[in-house]
Amino acid sequence: MADRVYPSSKPATNGTAAATATTTNGAFPATKAQLYGATRPAYRPQPHNRRRQHSRSCCCSCCIWLTFFLLLLILLGAIAGAIVYVLYRPHRPTFSVTSLKVSHLNVTSSSTINSNGSVSTLKTELKSKSGIPLKIEFDTKVKAKMGGLKTPKVGIRVTCDGITATVPTGKTAATASTSASKCKVDIRIKIWKWTF
Repeated sequence: MADRVYPSSKPATNGTAAATATTTNGAFPATKAQLYGATRPAYRPQPHNRRRQHSRSCCCSCCIWLTFFLLLLILLGAIAGAIVYVLYRPHRPTFSVTSLKVSHLNVTSSSTINSNGSVSTLKTELKSKSGIPLKIEFDTKVKAKMGGLKTPKVGIRVTCDGITATVPTGKTAATASTSASKCKVDIRIKIWKWTF
């Protein structure tokens, strides 16, 4: 059997001879993809912008590390606070009024007092023997001490309620009843001109 040569059905391009397909030892003829694949440029994927990817990954890693660092600081602060609480058992300062004498009582009208229901009530309470209810409010400063560590002075406001006193007569001071008194302590924080 003789080998046969089949010419290409398309004419030669770019001055090159047409590709021929031979059937040697039972090989199949060349396909169109094989014939035209040599003239097409090879596929090259578009290069990605690696700078953007690098900056995004750097930003993400910075956020993750910052979040981890903040969570670690919160955890360490909670552990330190628990240790301080177990060792020293901190509590608010307590105040009590054991005795109170009223030497002078001045009653003036203000815009907060109504002209009729409140003034008449106050006048009847001033004349009564049971006395009038008083509320004492004062500002002071305290320090906290933990072992050898002392904190700076912190402003507090003490409000004592439940005190009854009679109106003093003459130059003698009247002793107030403080058996039912209760005092409340509020921390006062002063920042420049404002106090909270």
